[in-house]
Amino acid sequence: MSARNWAWDQPPELIGPTEQHVLNCLAEHENPEYGYAFPSEAVIALKTKLSRAAINRNTEKLEEKGLIRKVKHGRTSHGSFASLRYYLNVPESYRAKDVDWQKRSTKTLRAVV
Repeated sequence: MSARNWAWDQPPELIGPTEQHVLNCLAEHENPEYGYAFPSEAVIALKTKLSRAAINRNTEKLEEKGLIRKVKHGRTSHGSFASLRYYLNVPESYRAKDVDWQKRSTKTLRAVV
């Protein structure tokens, strides 16, 4: 929930409407248990009605602005990357109000101890 609230709170002078649309989609797909979003480009395209080229362009802009971080994950049998993980740079002030995120943090701390 914190990611969705944070995404909607982005000021229009920071990001354009298409970037906002992509960011909202990523926030909607963030999994608090894992700490990142991992929708495929096909899923993002289906949800946003944007081309893959537009998705790539806008995720690059969001990354340049420090709102997200893309991490390539896994490889196909042909050696190309299988998927992307999208880490949203949601401030702690949003995370502190998110019960699901706090559960994740507690699980992570227990696993480390």
